[in-house]
Amino acid sequence: MAAETFAANGGYAISVGGVLTQVKTVVANGAYDVAYFGVIGQAFMSYDVFYSAAGQKTSETWSNDSVLYRSETWNADGSTDIRYYATGSFAGLSYASYDVHTTASALHDATTYYDANGDVVASETFHVSGRGADCSAPPPPMPACGFPAPGSCRKSDATNR
Repeated sequence: MAAETFAANGGYAISVGGVLTQVKTVVANGAYDVAYFGVIGQAFMSYDVFYSAAGQKTSETWSNDSVLYRSETWNADGSTDIRYYATGSFAGLSYASYDVHTTASALHDATTYYDANGDVVASETFHVSGRGADCSAPPPPMPACGFPAPGSCRKSDATNR
């Protein structure tokens, strides 16, 4: 049996078989979030979607019980940050989570690694222009190969047999 309760501010709660499955919470400025519980068949058990007062999705979190699994934030400039809560190491440094930042045009431009306290332990940036960190031009393309290579004074007798 399903049951739904409503709050005066537009919030609600849905239970199925006596188990809470969905809750909408509305804050004073009109922003709200919808939490979903009891997810089956995924790497997470619940997720929470946050919206602005205008109804625009601003972030989403996925978790197992109270342990965060992943979060995603959509920034005002159109860029996104996806935070993965998984341990590992990068450049010999241990981390507890890492954040992948993409530009508004969906190009991965940075990854930041965090320790268990949320402090940055390492980061790397990517240049979408193809230029180096100092913005120098990339090297010129290599000329097409021939045999022997243009300008080469070395020859092989492998073809002269």
